[in-house]
Amino acid sequence: MRIGENMPLDKIQGVEPKQKVLPQYYVEFDEVMQFQSGQLDIEKFNRLIEKIDRQGERLARSRTIKDLKEYKALVKSFMEEVVKHGVALEERHGFNRRGRSKVYKMITEVDKKLTEVTDAVLKKEKKSISILDTIGEIRGLLINMYM
Repeated sequence: MRIGENMPLDKIQGVEPKQKVLPQYYVEFDEVMQFQSGQLDIEKFNRLIEKIDRQGERLARSRTIKDLKEYKALVKSFMEEVVKHGVALEERHGFNRRGRSKVYKMITEVDKKLTEVTDAVLKKEKKSISILDTIGEIRGLLINMYM
């Protein structure tokens, strides 16, 4: 062996390296946790959307105050989860007919649609097809929030 030449640590008997060499595909623990957390969030959002869909169908059939309250509570819990995870804070930018910049907030649109459903159920003047359309619009807005 020459002076200045490094001998591989694994060839020295009785001496183990203090640090193990990690493979190149090694991922930090916090990255794994963030990924897993994101997966859990998506699964949770999907379950909430399924519950909202089922309750929306029930509301369209019955058009009762009880079903309306349950539907609104589910939508509210979905929106709280979205806001808690920072997804709904994203603002959508667009332009109006005159070319001026305009900011659309998804939560405001969902609230507006919920008000329409509430009015339809309370007045019982709209047919269930119209209620289903509005429920479908709410579903689309909710899905847009977390996609």
